[in-house]
Amino acid sequence: MSSKKNLLKQKGPVHVPRLRFREFSGRWKPTSLEGLLEVYIERVPSETSLRVYSSSRTGLRPQDQYYDGSELLNEGEYRVVPCDCFVYRHMSDDGVFKFNVNRTGAPIAVSKEYPVFRAQGVYPEFLFQILNESQEFARYAMAQKKGGTRTRLYFSTLCAWKPRLPSIQEQQKIAECLSSIDELIAAETRKLTALKTYKKGLMQQLFPAEGKAVPQLRIPAFRKAKDWKVCAFRELVSRSFYGTSSRTSDSGAYPVLRMGNMIDGSLDIGDLTFIDLTEGEFSKFELMSGDILLNRTNSIDLVGKISLFELNGKYVAASYLVIFRLKRGVIAPEFLNYLLNSDSYQKRIRGLATRAISQANINPTAFQEKLTVSFPSLPEQKSVSFFLSSIDNLIRAQAQDIDALRIHKQGLIQQLFPVVEEVKS
Repeated sequence: MSSKKNLLKQKGPVHVPRLRFREFSGRWKPTSLEGLLEVYIERVPSETSLRVYSSSRTGLRPQDQYYDGSELLNEGEYRVVPCDCFVYRHMSDDGVFKFNVNRTGAPIAVSKEYPVFRAQGVYPEFLFQILNESQEFARYAMAQKKGGTRTRLYFSTLCAWKPRLPSIQEQQKIAECLSSIDELIAAETRKLTALKTYKKGLMQQLFPAEGKAVPQLRIPAFRKAKDWKVCAFRELVSRSFYGTSSRTSDSGAYPVLRMGNMIDGSLDIGDLTFIDLTEGEFSKFELMSGDILLNRTNSIDLVGKISLFELNGKYVAASYLVIFRLKRGVIAPEFLNYLLNSDSYQKRIRGLATRAISQANINPTAFQEKLTVSFPSLPEQKSVSFFLSSIDNLIRAQAQDIDALRIHKQGLIQQLFPVVEEVKS
């Protein structure tokens, strides 16, 4: 980002960004995208040899990965996306659209419903940034909601947008500045992925495989210790109960934890709903530190999620979560949480689910009776937990670094593009 040294605070007229490279001046001109975007229409039959991708909010993803090992056969045909062409989903549930560019090095196939186009007369990477990051386009996209539950952004509607654009040279300079941050975010994200993969591999070795009495990898101080004990899950539980089914609101007294709050064995309280309960009602559902939460009903991919409750404050859980309170001095809650979130145990837990048309359900009684748990002595449990929590700390720190880079990029974008209020003035 050496070009960042040449940025200059702008105090001039409206319709220009607040932060600008020194060599550029003058207003950005309103320009229709109609003459700058060229639709690409090439289709191939469903049995194409091209690799099929999905255009997602996290980028272009091979469809067999996006849909857990299977491709969704598109009846009739697919649309082709040549190298460096744009593609997007033209329907959104929340009014947010993600534009992707094929940088795979070869043509790919996507759903025939996805618009595909080339940029001409506008610097492609600059177009990528304003479509995905600018406030001006976000407002335009949201304005396309005409009723119903979904917002539709057809290609003709996209072409009708008239953003304010600088010269091609300034577009390139801005794009290079932002792309350098994107590359740094991508590199840091790869580090985060590597840490998560490392942790997953360690968990496979730190917990016994099904039918084994000891793990493949053991903390050195416990290599000569006894084999791990095995018991039914119910033997570890002192009390189990469902979460509350009372109606939630934004102004209730007690926060309610839902499946969406359960992330990687922990609880994210960034998005909470609330509930009003009497003190007597609340006492029946109150969560205690060390409780294990089970998501008992959802799709087969999400059912069986496990999280450990260790938050400060008064919380309850939603009715589709089951809470298990553990017996004291038998198993450490943090160890059990890691164990139940290992790939091996998650597979076993999902195996207990009964499947309906769109839902999978786990019976809490069957869960306690049929799931067997392996565990060592309490000192060894705590050593394993401490080791894995140290990796979690690295993962959290890496995620925070990525968030900081994204915040930095957003701050730059707000200054490198004219803000919406300035454009209207």
